[in-house]
Amino acid sequence: MFTYIVITLASVTVQQTVQQFTQSTTGVKTAKFHQVKQTNFQMIPLDSAVFMNIPSTLACAALCRAKMSYCFSFIYSKTSRNCSLGSWLVPTDQYPASDELLYTTDQYYLKAESDQSFKVKLMNKSNIVNLDENANYTSCMEVRNTTEPRKLVQLTSGQVVMCDTQTDGGGWTIFQRRVSGATEFFRSWNDYKEGFGDYNVGNFYLGNENVYKLSSTDPHELRFDLTYLGKPYYALYSYFKFNNETDGYRLQFSNYSGDAGDAMSIRHTDAMFTTYDKDNNIKGGNCVPSFRGCWWYAFCHSVHLNGNWASKDYGLGLNWYNLTGNLTSAAGTIKTVSFQRVTRPYSMSPLNVVFTRVPSVAACAALCRANNTVCYSFMYSKTARNCTLGSWLVPADSSVSIGDNVLYTFDKYYVKSQADSSFGTPLMSTSNITGLDENANYTSCMEVRNTTEPRKLVQLTSGQVVMCDTQTDGGGWTIFQRRVSGVTEFFRSWNDYKEGFGDYNVGNFYLGNENVYKLSSTGPHELRFDLTYLGKPYYALYSYFKFNNETDGYRLQFSNYSGDAGDAMSRLNVNRKFTTFDRDNDVKSNANCALIYRAGWWYSYCHYAHLNGNWGSTDYSMGLNWYDLTGDYGNIEKCEIKFRPIV
Repeated sequence: MFTYIVITLASVTVQQTVQQFTQSTTGVKTAKFHQVKQTNFQMIPLDSAVFMNIPSTLACAALCRAKMSYCFSFIYSKTSRNCSLGSWLVPTDQYPASDELLYTTDQYYLKAESDQSFKVKLMNKSNIVNLDENANYTSCMEVRNTTEPRKLVQLTSGQVVMCDTQTDGGGWTIFQRRVSGATEFFRSWNDYKEGFGDYNVGNFYLGNENVYKLSSTDPHELRFDLTYLGKPYYALYSYFKFNNETDGYRLQFSNYSGDAGDAMSIRHTDAMFTTYDKDNNIKGGNCVPSFRGCWWYAFCHSVHLNGNWASKDYGLGLNWYNLTGNLTSAAGTIKTVSFQRVTRPYSMSPLNVVFTRVPSVAACAALCRANNTVCYSFMYSKTARNCTLGSWLVPADSSVSIGDNVLYTFDKYYVKSQADSSFGTPLMSTSNITGLDENANYTSCMEVRNTTEPRKLVQLTSGQVVMCDTQTDGGGWTIFQRRVSGVTEFFRSWNDYKEGFGDYNVGNFYLGNENVYKLSSTGPHELRFDLTYLGKPYYALYSYFKFNNETDGYRLQFSNYSGDAGDAMSRLNVNRKFTTFDRDNDVKSNANCALIYRAGWWYSYCHYAHLNGNWGSTDYSMGLNWYDLTGDYGNIEKCEIKFRPIV
């Protein structure tokens, strides 16, 4: 995690709880819920998470526990018997109406204004130690190269600021600083407008209105000073403009230099500020409930310095993507892990974290352990004494050693090789397929409709073996992806997804992109997704469907949604090429989405639907997600993707 963060600006002119109950569900930790008696909280609801005819409060709690990775509160009405699931609680002047009662887990209360971390407003001079009130300073540019590296002064305007007097010549006004987790940064629009924190503790936010006023007079530059794994980094932008409240305190910057990596430009340039009570981000929903920070969000972030201190959950911590990835580790809570030398042909996906003058393999391993929420492998050179940290391993044709560089990894983070059992029977093979109809003269599944078998395996006249859905909406569907359990690995190579993989007998398979292209290229087709979530069936139908060839990356085109699952595919996945760990066709410029989320899919930045994901995963966006149903943490329990001609 970051142990020290400062965001600064400088002028360019000189220097460039009473009622409790518990109930366990299989595989879910028991959680205690408390009825909220305060009148100053409201629940942020989860999309498509309202259940009707729920018999009791206990049953509603059980539904929340079944989604415990992202459900932290719920509202239940004894009269209507409606159960509404929610995420975080935020302050409000309202309260659920009628007989609706609000429940939550203790740990997910948002701290009230009376809590200690909200105690000192920055404009209040009382209790601020070592404040210089007597000098006639108009800005921090007049407080440079002093013996104190950080100096608290009251400007002639009356504003109290902390100045960085030494870094790169000094003159910096610090508008955000975090050195510990003592201060809550999950705050309201008004808090971020006016400023909050404690100069004595060292954690504060100067306030967006104050930043606007102080930076609107002249051209300015923007600097981020970060400490990560005990090492200092910085990012400098020689152009910086901070707009007013009417424009959402829009942040504009350009011309990066530094050694931290240009993470801010990935998603945050020209973005407006967003809090839980004012949503200015360009994502379909508010990023704040998912990430519990307030920031210049887009889709949603690659930098998150107002995040949850020391969090190891995806995207919730104090992230700077080029250094930390989307996960951070808290010092003192790292588990001991064992590494082994890699003897098979794999290559490592690097984290852009290289340490020099590292004395030994053991020391390199220790650096990886210190960052073990994102580091799963490393490469060490005894000659150069360089230690390169990495994430997943993927199959490679080349040797794992380059010079005397040797690759190490955890066992569990190997990508399964072609010899592993989950890569069993190729779909083109007719051997060992139970119930295969090889004798009929079928040219497509449109000729296999309304049979007594809802799913029928046939060999077409072309020789292709397919599974047909013979009954849904009249039948005639060719199923090209099906998942009913986690026994088949879907984190596969481009060639695997091209040719197809899986086992018809088990019921998990992918027909193969080349086969889908050939079978769907004859005329107009429609596309259908059949999903099961929390035991209930849903579907999404697109009346226009086109699947392009390999030269165009098996681009997926579709439109004209209908159904009850929600149009999750159209948010980021329409008109996108297919991406795997060994062929990056997504539009994310700085990383391969397939490596981040461990699947093959039509990624953009990166997904809202993810049916080739990691079965049963409760990690952020790693599972079988369909955002309108599951959010970012839930899992579809069964899915089929299918197409048929339009006649």
